Amino acid sequence: MHLVFRGARRLKEKFHDLLQAEPMFDGRQQFDATRLLSGLIDLSMEIMSYAYASSHDRNSRAAEAYRLFSVVQNVSTKRERQRAALLDWENRLMFELAVGLEASQLPHIGAAEFGLWFRHKGADALQ
Repeated sequence: MHLVFRGARRLKEKFHDLLQAEPMFDGRQQFDATRLLSGLIDLSMEIMSYAYASSHDRNSRAAEAYRLFSVVQNVSTKRERQRAALLDWENRLMFELAVGLEASQLPHIGAAEFGLWFRHKGADALQ
């Protein structure tokens, strides 16, 4: 964007220099011509800036929508993965209970994949 503004400034400078070098225009005509050209260049810059900002906003919204979609997809996948990890821990616990292990030997949920996830990430998601 800065290059466009620099180009506009250079156009104004060169036009002003050309008018100064032209002897057939008096001071008032040079002033009017410079003012007209500056106004036209400024108007075109305003229109280009508006178009750029609109396009940039639209692209930002599209990128944000895609990011949110991706997050939602990851949440669904993560939910299923954690559900499977919890069921795996439950199956191991039930099996160990069925074979008669003592309570101190049973698998702790905090050491299971689900328990580790819950301690480090899941607890924050539920607050």
